[in-house]
Amino acid sequence: MATHDIPETPAHPNRRICTLTQHHRDLLLHAIGNVCETEAARNTFAQVLDGVPAGALLDDGHALIAYQSAAPGSRLFNTRLIELVSRAIHQIAVELAFLDESPHKADGLLAFTPPESDLVFWEYSPDGPLPTWLHVQWYKNYKHYPNGSSDMIGYWAENYIIGGILLFERRHESSGPVPGYDAEIDVSQLITRSTDKIMRLANTYRKPDGVYIHSDRDRRTNRICKLLDTQKKEYLDFLQADTDDAAINSPLPLRPSDDSLDRVDPEEPALATGIYRDSWERLPLLDHENDGRLRDVFTRSDYPRFSDFCESQERAVKRQRRIAREKYGQDYSD
Repeated sequence: MATHDIPETPAHPNRRICTLTQHHRDLLLHAIGNVCETEAARNTFAQVLDGVPAGALLDDGHALIAYQSAAPGSRLFNTRLIELVSRAIHQIAVELAFLDESPHKADGLLAFTPPESDLVFWEYSPDGPLPTWLHVQWYKNYKHYPNGSSDMIGYWAENYIIGGILLFERRHESSGPVPGYDAEIDVSQLITRSTDKIMRLANTYRKPDGVYIHSDRDRRTNRICKLLDTQKKEYLDFLQADTDDAAINSPLPLRPSDDSLDRVDPEEPALATGIYRDSWERLPLLDHENDGRLRDVFTRSDYPRFSDFCESQERAVKRQRRIAREKYGQDYSD
């Protein structure tokens, strides 16, 4: 059975916050403090210590260096500030998980394994239960995470404190557009295309300061959605506000907006879409796994436009054809 190659975990140079200049350090610590002061943060970190859901070293030196080199208030500064706050919340949860002080260690709840008679569970989870109850749907690649299952808990904490895992436009960091997802714009084509098609083509050039949210809350959508400029500004204002004002005017949790037209299929490999925080964070669909995009259901919460729905299904069909070619030698052409 053919499977996708999983990006290896890179060896990021660890950088401590104390290496930043004082002004950059103060702004970052203030932003982290504003998030940690929210009720969601206090409740979530308490659940991390408990080990069961109720219902300060940063691991990427590259992001820290980019933040340090940016002028406060610039687009690069704002984007890296958002990224570093997410990484900090993640890392706080990881460090709390490392403490391993859950009161449930003695009662067997954390080590619960479904009986062999639970055929449905073992059919879909042949390797057994995950090592932690605290996880979100698309971020379970713990065997390839630097901190193992503790990183699963970090993503879970981000989801419940911030509203989702925040991802970033990474394609500008590589050599041009990534084939197979978005194509180059042929300017000559714009003359004969509809306005809707022009907008979709224009979106292939996403801004390098784009921030996306992948939320596992409220069952709104499982697709990766770009934050609106208004959402991004409101969040940045909150991060940099006086602590008292931040507690009153918190925009958290952030949610995917129905008005966000720039969306990404999580089923596509992160390196193909160019939208991720770390290339190894999401485990690509294995060939034997079902592709949810093939459901014959159109919902505007997932697809603001019917054309988006059709294009997403087309990508899923292409995946099926690739699997058929590799597994059975069959070639299904259009």
